[in-house]
Amino acid sequence: MKDTNIQRKFYEYDEYGQLIKLRDEGFMDEAADQRTMYIRYDNSLHGLNKDINIYGLVAEQYVEEPEKDAGKKYGHVKREYDGRGWLTAERKYYTDSGFIEDRYEYDSSGNVTAHTDPNGVQTNYTYQYNAYPQTQSKTVDGKTYRTESNYSQHTGALLDRRDENDYRIEYAYDKLGRKIKERHPDGAEIKTAYLDNLYRTEVTDRKSRKTIYNYNPYGELKTITDPLYNTTTYKTDKLGRLETISLADGRQYKYGYDVLNRATRITYPDGSSGVKSYEDSRNRVSVYDENGHGYMYDRDAYGNLIRVVRGDNNSDLQYEYEYNALKSIASPPRYLDELHYEQVRHTTIFENDLLGRRTRKTQADGTSEQFYYDANSNLTKHINYEGKQINYTYDGLNRIKREIYPDAGYNISYTYDNGQNALTRLTKVEDSSGTTEYKYNDLGLITEEKKTFMVGSTPLTNQGTEYTTKYEYDNTGLLLSIEYPQVHGQNVNVSYEYDDLDRIKSLKLNNNTFLTNTYDNVGRLTQKDYSNGVRETYKYDAKDRLVEHEAAVRQAHRPMAEPVSYGYAGE
Repeated sequence: MKDTNIQRKFYEYDEYGQLIKLRDEGFMDEAADQRTMYIRYDNSLHGLNKDINIYGLVAEQYVEEPEKDAGKKYGHVKREYDGRGWLTAERKYYTDSGFIEDRYEYDSSGNVTAHTDPNGVQTNYTYQYNAYPQTQSKTVDGKTYRTESNYSQHTGALLDRRDENDYRIEYAYDKLGRKIKERHPDGAEIKTAYLDNLYRTEVTDRKSRKTIYNYNPYGELKTITDPLYNTTTYKTDKLGRLETISLADGRQYKYGYDVLNRATRITYPDGSSGVKSYEDSRNRVSVYDENGHGYMYDRDAYGNLIRVVRGDNNSDLQYEYEYNALKSIASPPRYLDELHYEQVRHTTIFENDLLGRRTRKTQADGTSEQFYYDANSNLTKHINYEGKQINYTYDGLNRIKREIYPDAGYNISYTYDNGQNALTRLTKVEDSSGTTEYKYNDLGLITEEKKTFMVGSTPLTNQGTEYTTKYEYDNTGLLLSIEYPQVHGQNVNVSYEYDDLDRIKSLKLNNNTFLTNTYDNVGRLTQKDYSNGVRETYKYDAKDRLVEHEAAVRQAHRPMAEPVSYGYAGE
């Protein structure tokens, strides 16, 4: 294992001062971790007789690992530019000769007006005041997907935005350019007020509930008061580092740091502490909880996690990783000899293409699976450990359309965009059991799920019968009710009520309350009351861990069983 993390880098430049080679030798005492980056430039747009002088246009770039995979060009990219220096084509290589290509078009102001992806699907863009992106649209399979934004001509602030389903949100600002209002199609608004010389901010949500934020003169958060008037207090030290968090019930968390401002300690409300230490000479971080249990994490010269050891260096549970130049996990590590271990090593080997996409995974027993991709890096073929092949197809938005299995009875088809508020959303799934169809509201939440069974019968399902489940939400997206399919001719409706912090307050079955929840002022569930008279109570320790659970008949004050107590390792 390395004893120092001294790292050397060497730089080379061309006659114009452009970096053309960076040789990173990694850690000096580490073998086989050198990487070299090569850069070639398009120098056709600068010179004495040119109308424009543009430097730094990268025409080609790649990284090699000469000590490991000599000749392999990781992250190999080639670029083309027009006479104005604007990128028109970018090729990314996944093999020495195979590549995927993106192409771009521009207006006279240099704004991208069209992008054609590697699969040939074109996205078009328009701009407001020749500066701000206004529309983005693409047409796939006869459907057009379009978003639109509008801006202030004077400040550039976003005024409104429409999504593909015409859901429009409007924004308003104060004289300082701060957002003060967000208005939704149903008329509900989110408002922000700036008070007390900017030291206090009051946010009113779409249900008219207020949350108040207080700041110190340096802009650091001091307190948050929720709609139920519970206040959490934050204290920072002279360097602006978080020092303590005080909860509404008086409990306090404390934080410590080293001279490099890295977190080193957290002290819990019960006085116990978790620690984090740094061995910079070994590029190691050790993290231990309040009971002395922890892990050590080693990283290589490029910041990749290469080793995890449980507890200490003598632990028999260790995980090791090796990466290629694209930071993709590749194969077992190189820095520990096999004889270092008396225990059995279980090695999983990964292979990747030059884009970093995983192409093969081989388990310790020698079995492997393979992966294949299209030009947009969508998985198109998977050969599993048993040698069986599953194929996948996609639409122009890179959404999966079909899963094709060796046994056609397992095939799955996906349909999108059909119905109101459905653009960009899944609307139908077909498999051997039948079909499932979905409807959406303007927030994009499922309001109806209809299942049609095509084969077989059970006591609750009949072939060809439709079973519909309906969902209702409030204007913030909270689930209000679920209406299930009838069972033996009986309706089943479950509805939810929430408190001002959006926690479930009660549940009703067919409009009859059968469960009521109670919470403490820091959000912990403390009590459940059922309609049959049963009450469950919960108690917690200073770290919010459950320590006791009891169920009793409420009126008789009679326990249904002995209370259950919980203890934790090391205590």
